Order: sequence, then structure tokens, then C-alpha cells
Amino acid sequence: MRTLPLLVVVLFAGCDRFDESGVFVSPPCEDQAVEQLHPANGAEDVWVGGLIWVDLVCPAPGATMSLNGPAGAVAGSTFIQHGGHQILFEPAAWLQADANYVARLDTADAYREVAFATGSLGQPLQAALNERALALHPAQGALLDPAGFLADLPPALQAGLHPVVQFLGDPSGATLPLRLGGRLDSRATAGQDLDDTTWDLSARWEDPIWTVGPLDMTWQLFDFPLVLEGAVLQGVLATDAGSGGGGSLDALWDTRPAEDVLGTGAGSLCGRNGAAGGDGCVPCADGRVSCLPFALRSIPAEAWGGVLQVVDPD
Repeated sequence: MRTLPLLVVVLFAGCDRFDESGVFVSPPCEDQAVEQLHPANGAEDVWVGGLIWVDLVCPAPGATMSLNGPAGAVAGSTFIQHGGHQILFEPAAWLQADANYVARLDTADAYREVAFATGSLGQPLQAALNERALALHPAQGALLDPAGFLADLPPALQAGLHPVVQFLGDPSGATLPLRLGGRLDSRATAGQDLDDTTWDLSARWEDPIWTVGPLDMTWQLFDFPLVLEGAVLQGVLATDAGSGGGGSLDALWDTRPAEDVLGTGAGSLCGRNGAAGGDGCVPCADGRVSCLPFALRSIPAEAWGGVLQVVDPD
């Protein structure tokens, strides 16, 4: 049994607030706090190919992040995003499986150390894939982008984004046939939602990683349709056919259908993103400047026992 090391946590002191051009804005942001930490402190079975990041209430533009593991310091790069609110560490190579790691965030006046343990996910498969299916849980993934939506976007996803990926055969070289559909609710045991269109796709395959996209997708949530342009969905399969795996999703999110639900009307979600340190909206496919980057990481997956029927678009 792995034992996580004792953590040293130092609370952050106050910090100044800056606008998008770097000019000091009064009053100062006095209560530094962590909005999201990924992986979570004490997390186990962390994906060996993932990213490490923290979202902060106060910007920390000069911060650095480092990682130590069984062999000492881990090579990688620190990226400061969202106007200094998000500090991200990208390892130069996959981490060691089934091992303990400690990530350290250093700011100008404080530091924080967080321990986590990796799992075995990422090993080559030992089982056939034909008709194997995964129930994905995007709402339980870690929201990397867009800035400013940690409070309300994950609950919105929980209300309607319940994908199923079913493999239609075994890999043929670097390709893998699969079908993407939806299930009725968040339970891994929920049946297929026959109102959700299915897509039969040819995934790129690099054992044990599958990747589909880019493709344009619309998922009907409870209050608004989630419109994603150029979506790329990637996953890692567990070696045990009775288990799931993990995944990620990257796309451009057309915010217009959500403006009156999550915001206060036209352009409000773009403005919220900019106020949270994001880069604001970019042009969507139709040229309207209404799209935000959308990125989820560490999406949990469980084995799904059904068979997806073909559902054509209306």
C-alpha cells in the first residue's frame, strides 16, 4: 500500500490586484486562496500523462511550480495563465506509475506543497476491445479552461453531458473504429439516450490512447445546448476490460446559447472570461467573436454494459 508523504502547507499572504494591462487596482486582493488544485491533495491513481495546476483567487504572475518524485526533481515547464490566476506544470515525460510525487508552488511570499500518487493507467492493453464501452463523466473532470467558470460550468455539464464511447472492433494499425453517443443520466449504469445523435468515427490509436476529432458537437444540457467546435476527445483505456479509464476534451465553446443562462446577455460570458484573466472570446466558425477555449482534464470513465444503437441527426 502506498503511503503519501506528510505535507507542509503555508498559507498565502495578501497580494495586489492588477488589471489586464498590469496596472495596480485598489483595493488589494488580500485573501489569497486556492479555487482548484489538480491533482487534489492526497489524490491517488493519478494519470501518469497528466498536467499539474492550481487556480488562485489572487494573481501570482511570478510564481513557479516544480515536481519531485522517486528519482528526485522531474523535468518540465511552468506556464502562467489566466492573467496569473492559473499556474500549470507540464512534465517533460510521463510520470512513473504507482509512485508518490510532491508538487510545490512558489509565489513571491509563500509556498504550498501537495502530495499525490500515480496509478497504473497507461499500461499496454491485455484484452480485446470489440464492443467494449466506456461511460464518461465530464462534470467530474478538472476544468482547465475557460477562466471564470469553475462555479457554474461543471454543474451545467452534470445536467446533460453523459457521453458513451463504444469500440466497434479491435485496432487496425494506428486506427480504431468507435461510436460516440449519450446515456440518460450521470450513472454508469444508465441506458442510452436515444435523443442524442451518435457518431461512427475512426479514432487514432496509440496503445492504450485513443483520440477522435476534431468534430463539431452539440449536447443538450438542462438549460441550454452546449455547442463545441473542433472538439478533440481523447482517452486512456485500463488494461482490465471491467474497468474504465480516463480522458480529456478540448474544443472551442460557442457561448451564445448560454449567454442568458450563465450570463446577463450578449457578450457577457466573453466579458466574464476577460475579467477572470482569460484572453476573452475568439471568432467562432461563422466569424462571430463568441467562442471561448474549452478544456477538461482527468475525465473519469467507467465500464458501460450496453450496446449503442445508431441515432441519426434529426
